[in-house]
Amino acid sequence: MGDFNEILSSDERSGESTGSQRSMFEFGEVINRCGLVDLGYHGYPFTWENGRDAEAYIQKRLDRAVASTSWMSMFPLCTLDHLQSSYFDHVPILLHTDLGRRQACIRRRPRKFEEKWSIHPECEKIIQKVWDQVNPDGSPMYAVCEKIKQCREELYRWYKGISNEFQEKIRGKTIHLANLVASNSMGENNDVIVATKQEINHLLLSEELHWRQRSRMVWLEAGDQNTKFFHNFANQRQRTNGIQGLRNEANVWCTADNQVEDIAVAYFQDMFATSHPTRIGDTLTVVEKVVSEETNQRLLQPYTPEEVRAALFQKHPSKAPGSDGMSSFFLQKYWHIVGTSVSTVVLFVLNSDSQSAFVPGRMITDNVSVAFEVLHKMKAKRKGRKGEMVVNLDMSKAYDHVEWSFVEAIMRKLGFVEKWITMIMECIGTVQYSILLDGVPKGYIIPSRGLRQGDPISPNLFLLCAEGLSALLKKSNLEGQLKGLQTSRWGPWVSHLFFADDSLLFRKASLAESQEFMEILKLFFADDSLLFRKASLAESREFMEILKHYEESSGRSKRSIFNGLEERIVRRLQGWKEKFLSKARREILIKEVAQSIPTYTMNCFCLPKTWCDEVNSLIAQYWWGQTTDKRKIHWLKWDKLCSAKEDGGIGFRNLHMFNTALLSKQCWRLLENQQSLFFQVFKAKYFPTCSFLDAKLGSSPSFLWRSFLSGKELLLKGIRWTYKPGSLPQLKWSETQSGKFIVKSTYQLLEKTMREESRGESSSSQIFRWLWRRVWKLNIPGKIKHFIWRVYHDSLPTSHNLFRRKITPNPFCKICDQEEESTTHALWKCAMAWNTWALVPGHVQKLPNQGDDFARFMLWIFQNFSKEEVEDWAITLWAIWTARNCYIFEAHQKSPQHIRREALLLLREYRQAKTPNSSL
Repeated sequence: MGDFNEILSSDERSGESTGSQRSMFEFGEVINRCGLVDLGYHGYPFTWENGRDAEAYIQKRLDRAVASTSWMSMFPLCTLDHLQSSYFDHVPILLHTDLGRRQACIRRRPRKFEEKWSIHPECEKIIQKVWDQVNPDGSPMYAVCEKIKQCREELYRWYKGISNEFQEKIRGKTIHLANLVASNSMGENNDVIVATKQEINHLLLSEELHWRQRSRMVWLEAGDQNTKFFHNFANQRQRTNGIQGLRNEANVWCTADNQVEDIAVAYFQDMFATSHPTRIGDTLTVVEKVVSEETNQRLLQPYTPEEVRAALFQKHPSKAPGSDGMSSFFLQKYWHIVGTSVSTVVLFVLNSDSQSAFVPGRMITDNVSVAFEVLHKMKAKRKGRKGEMVVNLDMSKAYDHVEWSFVEAIMRKLGFVEKWITMIMECIGTVQYSILLDGVPKGYIIPSRGLRQGDPISPNLFLLCAEGLSALLKKSNLEGQLKGLQTSRWGPWVSHLFFADDSLLFRKASLAESQEFMEILKLFFADDSLLFRKASLAESREFMEILKHYEESSGRSKRSIFNGLEERIVRRLQGWKEKFLSKARREILIKEVAQSIPTYTMNCFCLPKTWCDEVNSLIAQYWWGQTTDKRKIHWLKWDKLCSAKEDGGIGFRNLHMFNTALLSKQCWRLLENQQSLFFQVFKAKYFPTCSFLDAKLGSSPSFLWRSFLSGKELLLKGIRWTYKPGSLPQLKWSETQSGKFIVKSTYQLLEKTMREESRGESSSSQIFRWLWRRVWKLNIPGKIKHFIWRVYHDSLPTSHNLFRRKITPNPFCKICDQEEESTTHALWKCAMAWNTWALVPGHVQKLPNQGDDFARFMLWIFQNFSKEEVEDWAITLWAIWTARNCYIFEAHQKSPQHIRREALLLLREYRQAKTPNSSL
């Protein structure tokens, strides 16, 4: 705790600074290697200032507190306050470790459905009993709600009766297991030991589900011993989300429960209260009907039970439980019981008689590309009497301030049929809110405006509202009062572009256009139906950051433009929580989280290869693991890890290749979407007299256009033209059966090209591709699949491999001391391993001698064994390796019988855990 004289991310500084990006990353790496986590803060974000004026003024957060996970477990609700100082350039910081303040009052939290209940067979029996026996009087909707409510009460009552025994059961079973093992000299307790271990693992799975549900880690599943990870993440969420106090309208800091509740409820009541707009008609006079009768007929097609089920199963099981505490997990898990009743009720309501970013063929990157091209033209402008300007219109709390009357009116003006309008208004108008204060609902808010965040239809409805502003701007353009800007002499005029709740407005820097522009804004925002202040989505914020850095780059290296992306990836991988993940779960984190962060940017811009290589290096370091003093061995090259799984890799993305594949998608769209503004802007500027396929770099090309052309060569390898008599040639993509362009197929084309250039295709490569497809489909734990992968690539830390890297003094086996410990020796030839294989039934002992080529040996196993036998073989390999490590690092030698029993137990438990509704 104190002055570290360094920052962890760029948002911890304000003003121009010459700080090194590398030193910032190294500081984060030191924090990570020491197993520490930043404790955050309350108050002003910066703790140091240089005291200078104007542009030379710099602020940074140099003072902080960091702690280990064990310390945070002791003080899970600790807080750090940034105080004020009138004498020094640093502010004092104050750490609170007491658990008092707002913890004095113990609140009764609402009852919620716990996912861990579902692994008990009794849970489903209770639900089935309630659903069969409870038949309340009233409407079908009321009956279903009452059944769900009764399920919650019965389940809670049942689990309350057994929860007090939970930890006692774990302790009791553990002691019982120790006694059984101690008295098992002749193997007479083997069956009882297996059964006891199953019961213990069953209880531990329940605990893991408990902490996973509270961690909200939606990309990671339970069942692979990630309990410590989930537990730490849940504690971190509790500390981060805790509310210590709020400031009232008089700017007074309030910490009492009733004061905090009153402030929060009053704030949201005011936010969701209608302003009673009166000038909606003035805006809608210029909106034209665009919805056809055919579209309306499609919207009114009757709904089916299959659509109800599909909609429900699209929801994440653990997110946003209803006011009754029953999450989507309850309905999805027990759909075979509740599905018919729920579908009947929903269909009764939906089918009753009483009841541009989202335009098909258009992508949000279209507006990004057009905006970037316009700004590039403005940046390159060197002459002319009239200036040009762009206005970034950020709408504050945009969804929360949408007036329902405006939504209804503009839908009617656009031509939607009345029944559809009524259904949409029912969706947005039948909602009530409560404030969760430390997990307890407070207040009761009935809104009269606003769209729900996270609702799939909200972005579409918001764009319908923005159509009113778009219509006003188009009308002014047609009348010549606002012209917008052009990227080339014959290009289209661009006056405005929408990005969800952000807008870019382009115009000439003249007094007349400024006055007209302000009149339009006053008309559209007259009734406070939408506020325009600072607030933006992640995508547009990222885009604006890139534009800002591009503007400042002035033709120099574009490497610094993407530093913000690298920071986000580093922070995600350096988090203390991620160190608790197994190898299989690290793979998921890298693929689903870390490598997905730059995807949005790579859709438009060609990231420098040096940037991609540096990020690949950071990910590789995380994959192979870190120690407190040095980096672990990288057993295989990164290019091998990026190979497809069927080619013997892990399937990580090669960022540079993936970037090229995404850019080729933009090239495809320049060929296919020739009616879009996106195409018209680039056509007029870069290839006005030819096809895109013949386009050249041209004069004064933008960074965006250079990026697009970097994907053109790949596009040319996969396009083909089809000819039918009496019709025009059609463009097709040769890498898919449908002829439609898919980025995945493009990336695979790049992989195939690189593979052919490096070693070519052969019959043996096809055989091993068949082998890897079988490996990854085995019904065994993910960590063991990764172990098999390492066995095949001879990347285990055997004595032989460590000796080759000059880490150990000799290559001999530490168990038998007879031969060099190669992979084959450790897992097959060593006496401990061979005696274990002698206990495996079948023809394992008669396998042909493959020498030290374990890869060929593994291929023979897969070609001659059944799937179940291969799974048994793989699990036994794992058990032998863990027994070898136990002997070397813990000086404990396991008998072959013990190793074999552990392998069988692990395989049986995994299969039972993966079987729906199975009881351990």
